[in-house]
Amino acid sequence: MIRPSLVIWGLFAAGCAAVVGYSYVTRMQPAVAELAPKRSTLPSGPAPGNGESWVTHAAPSAAEETERRAAPASADPVFQLATDVSSQDAATRAAAISALATAPPKQAISVLQEVLNSGDPRVDRPLALSSLREMALNHGDGDNRIRNAIRYAIQNGDAAFVREAEAVLNEIESASSRGEPAPLH
Repeated sequence: MIRPSLVIWGLFAAGCAAVVGYSYVTRMQPAVAELAPKRSTLPSGPAPGNGESWVTHAAPSAAEETERRAAPASADPVFQLATDVSSQDAATRAAAISALATAPPKQAISVLQEVLNSGDPRVDRPLALSSLREMALNHGDGDNRIRNAIRYAIQNGDAAFVREAEAVLNEIESASSRGEPAPLH
């Protein structure tokens, strides 16, 4: 006969496993990783054995890298800015974050949200907040993605940043309620 306490503990353990699994599946992925080109690092081809070897992909040559950088900016205007946002140079990051305010919102919002959540608290986060504000006021926020990004940052930010983010969120919401911004493209 099974003790009732074992059944309760078993259900509790199953519930905990379900919560952990759900949070793992629904976690947010870094925005820059979404925009980065996918390169296979896993070997392809048949498994070694029977005299066969792995087929690997070679790193791009210098000519291919130059050609990729020389590609027209209209192909993906946000990609270079997204890579610059993760630069080690603070001036490069600041310029890219500011430039994302005028980039296409569908792509730029996820990059700015990532900066808002994990960027340098003294420089990058306020710039990302300013860029999101400018984007919302210029393009609108019909799908609430900008406001949701700011709300998430408010929930996870420090006290000084939260006050600033709440002020920006209130400004965006009041502009949205007046119907001033254009619809999100």
